[in-house]
Amino acid sequence: MGAKLFCWPQGSPGIAMMLRALLLTGLFSWANGQEGQAMLPEEKSKIRDQIVEMFDHAYGSYMKYAYPADELMPLSCRGRVRGLEPNRGDIDDSLGKFSLTLIDTLDTLVVLNKLDEFEDAVRRTLRDVRLDNDVVVSVFETNIRVLGGLLGAHTMADMLRQRGERMQWYRDELLHMAKELGNRLLPAFNTTSGLPYPRVNLRYGVLNPMSRTGTESDTCTACAGTMILEFAALSRLSGEAVFEENARKALDVLWEKRQRGSDLVGTVINIHNGDWVRRGEPELHCHTLSRSDNTHSAAQTTHTRLHQHTWPPTLTFKKSKCCWRIKHFITSHHVMTHPLSSFISAISHFQYY
Repeated sequence: MGAKLFCWPQGSPGIAMMLRALLLTGLFSWANGQEGQAMLPEEKSKIRDQIVEMFDHAYGSYMKYAYPADELMPLSCRGRVRGLEPNRGDIDDSLGKFSLTLIDTLDTLVVLNKLDEFEDAVRRTLRDVRLDNDVVVSVFETNIRVLGGLLGAHTMADMLRQRGERMQWYRDELLHMAKELGNRLLPAFNTTSGLPYPRVNLRYGVLNPMSRTGTESDTCTACAGTMILEFAALSRLSGEAVFEENARKALDVLWEKRQRGSDLVGTVINIHNGDWVRRGEPELHCHTLSRSDNTHSAAQTTHTRLHQHTWPPTLTFKKSKCCWRIKHFITSHHVMTHPLSSFISAISHFQYY
């Protein structure tokens, strides 16, 4: 490579992982301030500056070298376009030729108070991104990153518009895109059990002869159970219940198939008959996304079981995995009872908004 500069710092872990780690460190320190030593102002400032610096480097490099491709290849400083680069297997299922990194970044621009960049990025999304590409994508990844990204960005754009200072031209275009994408993901739920196929063709769905998918029989617990977050948000923002209904049915199937002694579920399940293919490490991705009594009760039961269960000595159990994303908060139990501005206000105490 000679003296050529890398798009990402040479020898460092992924920028996204580092960014999330630093952000989580600060957020959890703020959230747990009552239980331990609160972060000092200079510590907050240092972490904030590191996060902003890394974000600027990663996002700026993507926009300069890769856009409108889905991802930046950090060593060659080129965009990764699916079909033009060597196939990486399942990892490429997240690439749908829809400028993935741009959409995945939209809400972060607002969190970091980069409002000019946000407005420009929204305009680019509306102008350049197509969702009807003839490409097979991961239902899970497309849901959490693209549908979630569009919903989070719409929420931010609407908030800024209501404040009367920015985005006065915005007419819910991102929500319309989210609805279109939701409809393109819905064919994945066309199974006997209601559990979704793991992949879908954005143009042809699942069972169409042109779809090149639909032969799968298994999916992971998270892939089937966490669709409810974004799909519930889409239903409540669009007023169309079909999205939440399908996702909730899949979540209910998982809960019904739980191991009755521990109230936990396995990791891989057959989407046609609901049988567990792999039990392995007990795992449940549990989210409180509405005020529904049965959902909240399931979450409480699972939390209790995790603490009561006696795990085998050889089993390493990860009690929780948490990703603080605004798009994941717009359907959370807390935000269903409090405006999004309450969450934004909480973030502001950590000096990010």
